[in-house]
Amino acid sequence: MTLEPIGAVVLLVGSLCFFFGRSISIYAMILSTLLGSSAAAFLPALNYANIQPAHLLLVFVASSVLLQPNAFKVTVESIGFPRAGFWLLVTLLYGTLATIFMPRLFAGATYVFNIAQSGSGGAGIVQVPLGPVSANVTQLLYFAGDVVCFLVFYTFARSGGLSTIARAMIVCAFVNIGFAVVDVAGHVTQTELLSFLRNSGYRMLDDVELAGFKRIVGSFTEASSFAYAALAHFSFSLVLWIRGVYPLLSATAAAFSLVAILFATSTTGYFGLAAFLLIIYAVYLGQLLTRRASRNACLFLVFAPLVSCVIVLLIRMEPQALNTVRELVDVTIFSKLDSGSGIERASWNAQAVQALRDTAGLGAGIGSVRASSWVIAVLSSIGIFGAAVYGLFVACIFLGHYFRRRDLAADKIQSAARAACLVQIIASSVAGSFIDLGLLFFALAGAACAVPYEAAPTLAAPHTGLLIPREAT
Repeated sequence: MTLEPIGAVVLLVGSLCFFFGRSISIYAMILSTLLGSSAAAFLPALNYANIQPAHLLLVFVASSVLLQPNAFKVTVESIGFPRAGFWLLVTLLYGTLATIFMPRLFAGATYVFNIAQSGSGGAGIVQVPLGPVSANVTQLLYFAGDVVCFLVFYTFARSGGLSTIARAMIVCAFVNIGFAVVDVAGHVTQTELLSFLRNSGYRMLDDVELAGFKRIVGSFTEASSFAYAALAHFSFSLVLWIRGVYPLLSATAAAFSLVAILFATSTTGYFGLAAFLLIIYAVYLGQLLTRRASRNACLFLVFAPLVSCVIVLLIRMEPQALNTVRELVDVTIFSKLDSGSGIERASWNAQAVQALRDTAGLGAGIGSVRASSWVIAVLSSIGIFGAAVYGLFVACIFLGHYFRRRDLAADKIQSAARAACLVQIIASSVAGSFIDLGLLFFALAGAACAVPYEAAPTLAAPHTGLLIPREAT
């Protein structure tokens, strides 16, 4: 293993987590998910695969949280049948078996798109016969890290840490916006302000313009990855504001994240944003009709359409702005499927579906297949059975709270976590390459699935930064 300077910093931060407690560890873990273009270390034995800072830090955070008194009991509880952790663990076990045996059992029986090293040392996406590859190991390790991350955040949230997770997410949203500003500033001034972070072996698309706009990538490798993260922070902050948790901070974080998504020029971002807003609007409209909507929910229902109409009218009043928006929408949405990138991604999906058929529905193994849709990637990688149990895990995220004791204070934050999970699934369904949804998704899934103790976390009083007990809300 070759340790990078960023990796040395991560080791230092991880060591400090032991001294400053679990809360600091959670902040560090969530913030580290922003370092999508960074590599903490490289593994020469696995084709110089990257170890991202978040995965390296996860080792320290897991030790900090899971080694606490009574933590083992809570962790075991999280994987009990029929909780979400049980289905996630079954998915990992089947995925491990499929990854070990399927590329060998069906070697040469089908073709897949995978990452391969070119002669110049760069990575390229090529069609190759199915067989064992280094991506099997790396992607399996990533998914195992996802499971550990879920257990860590479940355990932490179960012991009263939901308010810490909420504050960490708000801080992370502002930091993500800060990276976006620095990224745009570097483009304008023609300087590499974030070059110290961009040391991974992934292909960097950090200097691309679309319809006259600089595609915002922030601390990630491409605009779609940045939009994926910004969508999670926007949805989380928006629902926090609607539910009245840290209203000023959450509203500000949501507003800035929304602007970042709009200017990122990412098809993934636009699709995820539109679908999420339609779903969330329908949910709170239903609450209004049944007289269960909060004051902020009513404000959202009234002003969201009004603000959208005002923006459309302002754009139509300015011909140059209208032409720019038309070009942007045409390039990112209407012409996307006919573009070279759209045709290439469609071929990935078609070949992934064919691989599912050629492996008799058993799957080709985690990391064997590259697709352009998370749903297709799951089916082609871990087969019909693996997709079914993975689907049960996802169902537990969104439906599990209906079958357990409800806690109003905890439910406010957990509803925000579920919203962030929802928007990430939506975005991944049109752009996800592998079954991994990212550490942030599984962190929030753990928070959403945790059953809080009677002593629920504290929440911020409206319009203040004070912490008040649940009984006072």
